[in-house]
Amino acid sequence: AVPALAIVGKVAKELTFSLVDLQAVQVQIKAEHPKKGPQDYMGTRLNDLLSKATPQADATSLVMTSGDGYVSEVPLADVVKCADCMLAIGDDGKLSAVMPGMQSGFWSKDVVKIEVK
Repeated sequence: AVPALAIVGKVAKELTFSLVDLQAVQVQIKAEHPKKGPQDYMGTRLNDLLSKATPQADATSLVMTSGDGYVSEVPLADVVKCADCMLAIGDDGKLSAVMPGMQSGFWSKDVVKIEVK
């Protein structure tokens, strides 16, 4: 299967996930989008993915890169505290960052890579 997401950088092991991998562990949440209000999302919790890759002790941020080159950097500590932060799986198979309680710039669309820094 074509990798839908790569987790690279300061991790114990770099991983790639196919869409099937991500769909196998998806959950549904309701989250408040900063511009659209309460929405239902289906996807995979970021902390579940990170726990598989195991960020190194000195890692401080996540850099999410979108298919169009857009980059957003989120403090790792904020993500770890955010139980419902996830990558939602769209009907088109694209991944969108769902970051409850965070500014809209962190809600990246079409996320293809997460670099732990």
